Amino acid sequence: MRLLQTALLTASLLVTATSAAAMTRPPSDSGGGNGSGGTAVPEPGALAMMGTGIAGYGAAVALYRRKKRKRGG
Repeated sequence: MRLLQTALLTASLLVTATSAAAMTRPPSDSGGGNGSGGTAVPEPGALAMMGTGIAGYGAAVALYRRKKRKRGG
């Protein structure tokens, strides 16, 4: 179980670091045209889904630990 927790935490940190780097990186110059040239900003729905997933994972871990403690092992 500890290995699964570590793997999920590492994956979420990598995703967060990657998206943060993408938001701070300047947009590529496509050469000419009338481009707006803004930076990528994640949609609120995507952030809500990520938060819900993290909260759900935390609840599952808490439930697992509570059941394991009741069984006595």
